[in-house]
Amino acid sequence: MFKTEKLSHIVAVALLLIAVEIIVFANYFGIPRRTELSPERPQACTQEAMQCPDGSYVGRTGPNCEFAKCPSASRQLTGDECVSVGGKIVNTLGFEEWNQEDYIADVKGMRCPCICVKENNVIDISAWNTYRNEEYGFEVKYPEHWSVVNEKGSFSLFEGDVKMTSFSIVDLSVMGVTHCGAYPDDSGCEFFNGWIIDWRDSNTVNALIDYQGGAKGMMATLHKVTPALKEYFKRILSTFKFIPLVEKTEVLETGSGTYCESDDDCWCREFDGAQFGNGKVDSMCDLEANRCQRCYY
Repeated sequence: MFKTEKLSHIVAVALLLIAVEIIVFANYFGIPRRTELSPERPQACTQEAMQCPDGSYVGRTGPNCEFAKCPSASRQLTGDECVSVGGKIVNTLGFEEWNQEDYIADVKGMRCPCICVKENNVIDISAWNTYRNEEYGFEVKYPEHWSVVNEKGSFSLFEGDVKMTSFSIVDLSVMGVTHCGAYPDDSGCEFFNGWIIDWRDSNTVNALIDYQGGAKGMMATLHKVTPALKEYFKRILSTFKFIPLVEKTEVLETGSGTYCESDDDCWCREFDGAQFGNGKVDSMCDLEANRCQRCYY
């Protein structure tokens, strides 16, 4: 009886040793275990959603749980078409903030990745004044509560005593290439209605547009930078347009209020008895106001 039990113990120990040897052998030679041969279960992605520019949403998918690609834009507008539908143009690489729900369409024909979004705070320009300079061939609108100060080859817009914006004619051959002219793809540069706006400086904003065939340029500067004034600056630039130059010899006489810097800039029709200011002033040009006096006969 004892011999039988002893034999059973020997057999059990032998079997155990064989099993251990098999496991060690399998691990050493990399033989896969049964659980490793079973097909891999698919990974469950998190239930996140990403909003696309057109307002739709896409979720995570695939073995790496990456967001699916947004659908291509179903609509494209030109810059003028965007403005005509009450939208505004936003450079997606710029500094303007916009809401996904305000997206209208992509903007085509521009050198920036721009989109058209709803203009929630449209600046009403119906009461704005118009500055017109026929000598240099341009006009631009400005807020009705701002005032104009003229200088030679330039003018500035003031709100009270604070200079807000100025426009000046620059010689491009002397000034050279601007930063945005050299690096048009810089995220701080924006192309807007023919202007190149440099938004990089937090203290002043400069914008440049070609003038007289590219030999010169019109430089616009925003001297006080806030988010609201940036919008005003762009709205002012949107009203800027070139007009035909008027030669001085084509005008029979300068009207009251014409900009002048000396008496040579003012004249009446050539006949005896003509005088300025009804004979009450000695100078044809009021140098304090830089305005020609009215002609009397």
